Amino acid sequence: MKISFTGDVSLTGKLKEAITNDSLKIDNEILEIFKNSDFNIVNLEGPSTNKEVVFDKHIQVKNPLASIEYLKDKGVNIFNLANNHTFDAGLEGFIECKNEIKKNKCQYFGAGENIDEASKVLFIENKNIKIGLVGVGSPGGKKNASNNDCGVFSDMYMSLIEKQIKYSSDNSDWTIINFHNGTEFNFYPVKYIQNKLKQFIDFGANIVISHHPHVPQGIQNYKNGAIFYSLGNFLFDLDSHKNKKNTDLSLLTTLNFEKHNYSYTYVLTRYTTNDLSIKIVKDKKILTWYKRINERTKSKNINTYAFFDLVRSIYFNLILYKKKWANCLIFLTFFLRPIAFNTGNQREILRGFLDYLKLGFIFKFLKGKNSLSKYNEY
Repeated sequence: MKISFTGDVSLTGKLKEAITNDSLKIDNEILEIFKNSDFNIVNLEGPSTNKEVVFDKHIQVKNPLASIEYLKDKGVNIFNLANNHTFDAGLEGFIECKNEIKKNKCQYFGAGENIDEASKVLFIENKNIKIGLVGVGSPGGKKNASNNDCGVFSDMYMSLIEKQIKYSSDNSDWTIINFHNGTEFNFYPVKYIQNKLKQFIDFGANIVISHHPHVPQGIQNYKNGAIFYSLGNFLFDLDSHKNKKNTDLSLLTTLNFEKHNYSYTYVLTRYTTNDLSIKIVKDKKILTWYKRINERTKSKNINTYAFFDLVRSIYFNLILYKKKWANCLIFLTFFLRPIAFNTGNQREILRGFLDYLKLGFIFKFLKGKNSLSKYNEY
């Protein structure tokens, strides 16, 4: 059985019109991957609905009602809804979205009108292989399901997650967790996220597919399982993402299951707004960049890379507004360096830090905010 997972999908911005007139150009190689998979799963950020947004928060996302039919026509047949935008249009928006999914003979998991529906294991079966899917999100910025209220299946219910994983493992050949959390726009998972996702494997899950950082992160083998820390953005057109590095990239991942073993392959995809297209990445510079990310994720220094990457991300946001605070942060980072250095290979760690920070970028900043374009180079 083959299952393909895309990165985050939100048919917003220019994509709204593109799905109406079918002007989005999808690479034939991508469509071929969908065609050759038995199931294609997307993380749908925001409900597909005509209802108005009601959730009061910084960024609100919803998709046109026609999004479900459009994605189904391209090969998508399962929607993960365990994310922080599923209830941006309230319960009515969620119900309209799930009814549209059912109307198009597709399936969903990870959210519901109560905790029983949200936590329900979605079983899929093909070629005598059965797989259980569990969608989980973290508290914060999202509506969490409870006994009497709608929401997503939250990881504040760890005992229930363990129970559902065990139930899936007892009734299927493989269990996949679709998790939604992480630090946005960072290329390495912080230690808290690493531990959380490893705990799912400890509970009995075989694969963890994660979303939310909006950029591709690395893959890590743990025990007999695999953790995909972030698949990035597959189709996502928000203005707030456009000044962030590599938010146009996604890890289109295909899992190939047999009865007693599995394997996986992936390709990097890139969505561009200029010509409204999504293609498989061939650029060696980008491929080398991701190879480096992946190698460092597997290394013993991952926590230090994650620490400095978090500093880089905070610095990048600060300099857009408060240059003095940004410079103080750099000083503080080197002051705290011994805390982060939990391995002996300090030279490699420092080199990695300078690589992400890009000192040339700092000097360019002194000339003004408009010099930030260099930061978006690979």
